[in-house]
Amino acid sequence: MSNTEKAAAIVKKEKFEEPKDLIEIYEYAKSSNETLKKYIDSTMDMYRNLGITTENFTFSVAEKKVVIRLSPEKGKHMGHTLENQEESISLVHGGILTFLADASAGALAFSVCKENIIPITTKTEISFKSPAILNAGNLIVVSSFKEESEGGEPIIITEIFQGSNTVFTALTYFKNTDSERVIPLIKRQLRNNN
Repeated sequence: MSNTEKAAAIVKKEKFEEPKDLIEIYEYAKSSNETLKKYIDSTMDMYRNLGITTENFTFSVAEKKVVIRLSPEKGKHMGHTLENQEESISLVHGGILTFLADASAGALAFSVCKENIIPITTKTEISFKSPAILNAGNLIVVSSFKEESEGGEPIIITEIFQGSNTVFTALTYFKNTDSERVIPLIKRQLRNNN
């Protein structure tokens, strides 16, 4: 049995219990949250490049969770193949896992913001727990609120599962910023850096 087959056998049983009320996050945004809709509209091309569609990018209103289901496959330029003389195994690139966590946490932060408030990531603490393996089952990305900071900004925990393994965790801190102020702030910062 190859390493990929062994990995697939390990990850067959999924650890994540899916919320019962999952809906496509874009449908929720169109009906309830214009700021979230704009965020998804502006980032969806990046998501599609990884195989994320509106069908597998979902939201639980009751549990306030974002869930992304993704099948990492060879040929989608998602990782590296490690080889020795006897066998090979293909792993999902850590940058892809980090991007998935950021996309999921960002969507969750936007889902609770008031109109014209933009949640900006201020810090992300990541931890790689176990390799994510191409062609060894779905990656399930789950973001939920951990707590709020003293200033009321969201702190979101994201876990990525493959079968019964937690392959990645992230703790993401946000600062809620008025959209009318954020562009001048960024421009001023860019001028100061040059």
